[in-house]
Amino acid sequence: MRRREVTAAVAAFSVVLGVRNAAHGQGFDLDSFKPVAPTTGYLCEESTRLMPVGTLDLSLTFGYAYRPLVVRDQLNGGVAGDIVTYRSTVYLTAAYGLHERVDAGYRLPVVLAQAGTVTVDLTGNGGVPRHPAAHALGDLDLLARVRLLGPPDGHGFRLTLTVPLGLPLGNTDGLVGTGSVSVRPRVIAGWEGARLSTALSAGYELRQKTVVPGSTFVVGQAIGAGVGAAYVVLAHKVAFLDTLTVLAEASLAIGLAHPETGSAATPAQALLGLRTRLPWGLVVQVAGGTGLNRSVGSPRMRALITVARTWDGVPASRNRKP
Repeated sequence: MRRREVTAAVAAFSVVLGVRNAAHGQGFDLDSFKPVAPTTGYLCEESTRLMPVGTLDLSLTFGYAYRPLVVRDQLNGGVAGDIVTYRSTVYLTAAYGLHERVDAGYRLPVVLAQAGTVTVDLTGNGGVPRHPAAHALGDLDLLARVRLLGPPDGHGFRLTLTVPLGLPLGNTDGLVGTGSVSVRPRVIAGWEGARLSTALSAGYELRQKTVVPGSTFVVGQAIGAGVGAAYVVLAHKVAFLDTLTVLAEASLAIGLAHPETGSAATPAQALLGLRTRLPWGLVVQVAGGTGLNRSVGSPRMRALITVARTWDGVPASRNRKP
């Protein structure tokens, strides 16, 4: 990789680490499913692919969620209003191929705007009811993936371990910071073909137990699962398009918290999208979908737009010993 590309990656990471935004007490992250690097993943679900050695992927995703958190009546569970009617978020994501079997990166969400129709006690300790912060920095995710089985490239079955580590940089008043470290290990099994890619994943989410303000839900430790698929409908260059891929996925987080009242949050969503590769290493991706239930973090509508730039490194085959 050229020196200026490495310098850009280090500089971007330094900016992330240099951001100061203290979390205030415990909280929870309303965004249950976050975008992944388009070079290797689907939409919010990871595939078994790793970044090629020396390859850098920088991406920016704009996300919009409609009614991701509503107020529910404590007696009958009916909807009484919106804590968050809409939320607009930008995600900064980076991924880098360290080895044939290992890659690493980070993801940082920033809430640009959010608003609701009702106020709630965000602290849960009898504080003054208010709206969540309209603008907020989210927790920083450090991402590491390890290929356990399968070839580094080409077609075939692969088994990959991913271990996102969440650092509590986010603002809990904006419902985008947890206030504590979280770990979400997951095993991904998948098949890579000439045009079709599929993957199934399952894992455990270790995070603190938090009562969701104004609702009958509790967020805590959970079992995460997901399935994703991608099909290349255009595999050769046509006009300005290098490739065109259709993507589909479904995600689920089964809450394991044991609330004294109410129930554990169990968000689920489904997304469909299109991805195109353009010249100069550019990738553009659009997706839309909906929550599959009415739990915390399952919006009525979800939309994602991603723009990414990839700098190719040394092909994996050049790094193998004869």
